[in-house]
Amino acid sequence: MKTRFNTIIFPFVVFIYALFNSPQRAFAATDVITIRFSNTLTPSDISGAITPELSNRLINVNSVSGTSSISDMVGATDSSAVHWNSSGTADETASHNVSEGYLLTSRAFGGEGTGGNNLWFTGLAANSKYTIYVYSQSSMNGAKTEINYSGNGADTHRPAGILTTNTSTTGYVNNGNYLTITTNADKYGRIAVNYSALTVSPDAVVNAVQIKSGDPASTPAPERATAVYMGINGILTGMLMR
Repeated sequence: MKTRFNTIIFPFVVFIYALFNSPQRAFAATDVITIRFSNTLTPSDISGAITPELSNRLINVNSVSGTSSISDMVGATDSSAVHWNSSGTADETASHNVSEGYLLTSRAFGGEGTGGNNLWFTGLAANSKYTIYVYSQSSMNGAKTEINYSGNGADTHRPAGILTTNTSTTGYVNNGNYLTITTNADKYGRIAVNYSALTVSPDAVVNAVQIKSGDPASTPAPERATAVYMGINGILTGMLMR
């Protein structure tokens, strides 16, 4: 049995090891994209609520409105993009890295997306599931930001929740300084997020938005090559013990 292993199976195993250890092996697409409203951060600075290792693509802007490609995200298409508009932008020094700057609006939600301002995604995989993280933690203590969302910008938005700035908050608290929204893109591949001010709050802010394909983020799975190595090691161990 060992002779047959040495002459037939072992060379095949060595080939598989070499294949997955080759420098030509393609890198995985981006798991999570972070849209961050500041010009000072780098990807290594991101400290959002999700597993940091997953946030490996940063869009860092401070323009009042704009568009940026997100076509390198897992599950996205070549035409996938994020768009945003606001009444203004601001920079600040905050205790959390995702909170250094923000989009600003003083408009209240008016029904069917006519009030407030918006951040929306286009070119996503039609009818597919995505998870969006919306952060609101500015220096404006007590500001209340109403978040609504829709799989189609023309449809009635659904409420996601209200975020109230509490500058004494440390860390990230779901339904406190961020919300997690899991929804399907519509048949055109669109998802819209509306942020607006309540009548008791003069302004509403959004510090950052993150998006990933599928369900909420969890601990990253082993890389493909790592999983293969583990499997092959198991096979080798089993055969050599015979």
